[in-house]
Amino acid sequence: MAGRRGSFGPAGRPYLRALAAAAAAGSAAGVYLRLVRLLRQLDNGPVHRLPGDAVLTGPALQVTRSVLIPAPAADVWSFLNRIGHGRAGWYVFDRVGLPDQQQADRAAPQLRELDIGDLLTTATGHRLRIKEVQPSEWMLWAGGDGRSTWLWLLQPVRHNQTRLVVRARFQYGLRHPGALAAVPLDAVDLASVRRAMVAVRDRAVIRSATRLGKR
Repeated sequence: MAGRRGSFGPAGRPYLRALAAAAAAGSAAGVYLRLVRLLRQLDNGPVHRLPGDAVLTGPALQVTRSVLIPAPAADVWSFLNRIGHGRAGWYVFDRVGLPDQQQADRAAPQLRELDIGDLLTTATGHRLRIKEVQPSEWMLWAGGDGRSTWLWLLQPVRHNQTRLVVRARFQYGLRHPGALAAVPLDAVDLASVRRAMVAVRDRAVIRSATRLGKR
């Protein structure tokens, strides 16, 4: 074995480095493709086009989540409009008990409506900018690098019932050496998105039930 290793000699070192680089590239590509397949499997939302789908050009991963909320769209929107670091937070780490309506309203006093160009920053430092807004219907966030979009859409189902749909889209490609980094992995935190959706749902339900109880 020693003789075999030495047979490459100094002249064989570039060959060995090339083999190592090829193996590393193959491993990275394998991980990347598994991630692509996983995200495609997780896309269980509407298959039709939604606002913001045309923003990214070229190949894009797409993940869609939805939750049915027994509350009118206006109540759901009021909490979506509070999202953001320095606003009402991201509803990820706190749990909702049964606060009364005054406590819920005092949690984020007099926050203005999110508007096009507003910057949202996550706890991990990821920057998202409001790209488009249709008040009380949907808002579209874009990643700071321009390679990802996040749609938050409200679909009224029937009286006092709304479907909250979140669609995330990420550009990717395998033709360049840095392709593995083409998916902004720090933004693909699907568990946090799910927790935020559930927290928004719980708050909207409490607000709707409280208002109905005062009638």
